[in-house]
Amino acid sequence: MARAARLTALLLGCFLILAMGGAAAWATDGAKATQENWTAWSYMPENINFAYGQKTDYLYFVIMVLVASIFFLTEGLLLWFMWKYRARAGHKATYVHGSNTLEVIWTVIPALILIWLAFAQRGTWAEIKQDFPAEKDAVVIQAFPEQFQWNFRYPGADEKFGTKDDITTVNVLTIPVDRKILIKMTSKDVIHSFFLPNLRVKQDVVPGMLTKVWFVANRIPVWDLKKQQMVFITDAEFKAKRIGFGSTWRWTSAVAEGDTTNQRKLSYEKNPKKPTGTVLAGGKVEKEQAFESVDYVLHRCEVACAELCGLGHTKMRAMLNILPADRYAAWIEEASEEAAAGAEKWTTIWDKFHPDYNADPATAAVAPHGK
Repeated sequence: MARAARLTALLLGCFLILAMGGAAAWATDGAKATQENWTAWSYMPENINFAYGQKTDYLYFVIMVLVASIFFLTEGLLLWFMWKYRARAGHKATYVHGSNTLEVIWTVIPALILIWLAFAQRGTWAEIKQDFPAEKDAVVIQAFPEQFQWNFRYPGADEKFGTKDDITTVNVLTIPVDRKILIKMTSKDVIHSFFLPNLRVKQDVVPGMLTKVWFVANRIPVWDLKKQQMVFITDAEFKAKRIGFGSTWRWTSAVAEGDTTNQRKLSYEKNPKKPTGTVLAGGKVEKEQAFESVDYVLHRCEVACAELCGLGHTKMRAMLNILPADRYAAWIEEASEEAAAGAEKWTTIWDKFHPDYNADPATAAVAPHGK
């Protein structure tokens, strides 16, 4: 048994050396991590937040390697011990109370790994959770979730919250591409969790507490009509292609004929009631265009609630529209002319009980839309 204990200590010691070596490699190469480095291996949705999304993916990768290494090491030892100390004729089992040395080793090593992880990712944590952009440098949006919907508010022409020209939406979040987005949140009722999988954003929204998230969406979601799947393209690529949007391209989901898995396939199909529609080409709007004249349709990402917030939790989802700067400005103008959706809850609850949430302590106004 003493020999087995020494072997176990040796293997755990080797693992600690490898882990510390990985720490040095991470310290030198972690800052160089890019979207291209980690999308290839990642099982997660494609990252379109180049401000810090690649760093989040890298942290997941390092933790996965550490956990997998510990799993295979411990399970390998377990299998080896099962074979080595199996019941055999002529061998008598020996009772061993335990090994203080081994217990110290397998307690200290995980503790050192966790301490290393805490210090190694401290800079990334601060960048995401503490170093928020100034409101004058970002597009500021307020989120006020409730069971079971997402409420969003934008400042109007006066660039101030809590005034009559505010723009409010329900279950639709629209943002410009390549801009810093700062979202200020509090909950109307229970704890919700603001989750944008493609942007590596997740933050609990708590009643009576102001929480914030920031990110930059560096890609625009579009639907590839040939491949019938969502893809992400840059602002420059968007302007170089013919992108359809509007009701001409009808979003559908159906089970394919003969498919025994009963899985619904998502796709865009031509709306028989509207044979022509609007197309964005070269930054210009072209109307009355045929369905067949485009290869892509403007699509959206999902805003999910990652906290079990009640019996209707599964219904709590919203659309995230990411638009070029000019289209975002046009959307703001159109939304300003429409009746505000659910504006009453903002004035009677948010503005009444949380007026301090409407202002940036450092500045008097927020950044103009789309600038």
